Amino acid sequence: MKQVTVFCVVVVMWMVSGASANVEVFEICTGSAKQQNPSLDGRYTVWQDDRSGATNQDIYAYDLQTEHEFAVCTAPGRQRYPSISGDLIVWQDDRNSKWDIYGYDLSVEQPQDREFVISEHPHNQEYPAVSGRFVIWGDRRNGTLDLYGYDLMDQVEFEIASHPTVSLMQPDIDGDWVVWYDDRSGLYQVYACRLEFPIPDGGFEVLHVSPSDNAQGFPSVSGDRVVWHQQNSVGGYDIAGCNLQTGESFTVFEGGDGRYPSVSGTTVVWEDYRNGKDRTDIFGRDLASGGVFEISATVAKQARPVIDGQTIIWQHNEDLWAAYLLEPTVLTVIWPDGGQMLLAGSEQDILWQTEGPALEQVKLEFSADDGTNWHVIEPNVPDTGAYVWQIPEVDSPVCRVRVGDVGGSGAIGVSASVFTVFQCDPALTADLNGDCRVDIADFAVFAEQWTQCGNRYDPDWCWQ
Repeated sequence: MKQVTVFCVVVVMWMVSGASANVEVFEICTGSAKQQNPSLDGRYTVWQDDRSGATNQDIYAYDLQTEHEFAVCTAPGRQRYPSISGDLIVWQDDRNSKWDIYGYDLSVEQPQDREFVISEHPHNQEYPAVSGRFVIWGDRRNGTLDLYGYDLMDQVEFEIASHPTVSLMQPDIDGDWVVWYDDRSGLYQVYACRLEFPIPDGGFEVLHVSPSDNAQGFPSVSGDRVVWHQQNSVGGYDIAGCNLQTGESFTVFEGGDGRYPSVSGTTVVWEDYRNGKDRTDIFGRDLASGGVFEISATVAKQARPVIDGQTIIWQHNEDLWAAYLLEPTVLTVIWPDGGQMLLAGSEQDILWQTEGPALEQVKLEFSADDGTNWHVIEPNVPDTGAYVWQIPEVDSPVCRVRVGDVGGSGAIGVSASVFTVFQCDPALTADLNGDCRVDIADFAVFAEQWTQCGNRYDPDWCWQ
């Protein structure tokens, strides 16, 4: 195996108090039994369900378009860890007293003909994932947990990645990218490979995605983008990522405790521990706009979110909740937007534009060091698009202003490029009106004060 390193059910809808104004939350499945390990693609979400007992778990699904729940598999034994792509659902199944991989095709007309076996090797197969024509899973036929795949179109099984002493954990797939984590380097790290056929001599090329001194785990992949959680120095986990095509690494969330991320396009969601381990919340970030936003923060244990497009599903205590990400609010700084020369101490307008859902209040900030440090101008002003700003007494050619929502939407706008705030040269002593130039206006001030005495106690003092 080659290896290289890359640096790099009725739906009830409501608005959740304290959540982003652009997130609509609703229930998928509630009841006395536990629903967990959801998967989501397009109009369908699937999950592992305990309504028949914790030792007889089944697979259920929900059609988001028709608002209809239905059973996928209620066979004897345990069915766990479902994954869905389009009309195809896969899961691990122990009806034969060991873990096999089964599938279900929603496009088949007769429900009794929809189920099929993908792999029933004598050893256990676990943690399946599906994308398009490919199903992948962890396979114990060689003793450790290796990665195997199956081409549903050509009906061919193949090995993806293996290691003689290390188990390859929690695989995920999107298109032809497969990701997982293992500790072959002595520390859990994220790895990836790209499926290509015919399989190259020596097997698929394994990429060490983004080497780190901190343990990594639970990767999620969408297109060329992979994200994972990673231990940090404060005892929690950051959310990090990498573009598998370019090798460019990026940070999604850091300095707190965020775990089990899921990515779709430019949006990443995760379970967040900022309010304690007994009431975890669901947060997200749009990598395109940069804003972190709250999806659901309630007094509950919320975990393992998954996202596809604008839809998010997660475990809410023992139930399943969901959210739609509605039209985002976009803030754009109109002025000063870069290149301006502004006199310190003068009054100027800050102008901005709000597109999408309106905001109630925004925070205005100023930076004199190109965004390294921000200083609050006003913590709360109405979102009117204009504010009269008393420019501070600074002198810097790398200034920016920032406008941000004080609510939970994460909307933020920053000057497109730097502008200059300058202090007038103190040597310009003939500038009598303080506009940092000497002109006829200064002469008018001079003429107005001609022969006037500056002793306010005795105007005649000057002429004694």
